[in-house]
Amino acid sequence: MFPADWETFMRIRTALAFCILAVQPALGHVFFMSGEDLRRGLVASQRADGGTGTDNDKVLASRTAGFIMGVQDAMASEEVVCTPSNVSLSNVVLTVSEYLDKNPIEPDGRAVTIVREALRDVFPCDAEALN
Repeated sequence: MFPADWETFMRIRTALAFCILAVQPALGHVFFMSGEDLRRGLVASQRADGGTGTDNDKVLASRTAGFIMGVQDAMASEEVVCTPSNVSLSNVVLTVSEYLDKNPIEPDGRAVTIVREALRDVFPCDAEALN
């Protein structure tokens, strides 16, 4: 009788552990991206676009592009930037990359501030810039 109860207990425990592990990636997490993290992601993006990137480069490039897109969307909803409809995400990422090339950053600075400055300079919200 005890082995049957023990076996049931072990099955339930294993099933619960599996469920927890299966759901964990879907929960996601909030992360801080520093200026140096942003730079590394953009370098990885260049390698991935050039065909020399690893799988890790592709993941880092996607994460960085997603971060930049999130900042852009938030700024657009506040009408801080107005990106024309013919501008692709690749163009926006390139804009940030070019900004970093021209402007020194503090490695521990906030990436959101860098993206904000880069996009505000290139995509201001005024009638002339949108035409």
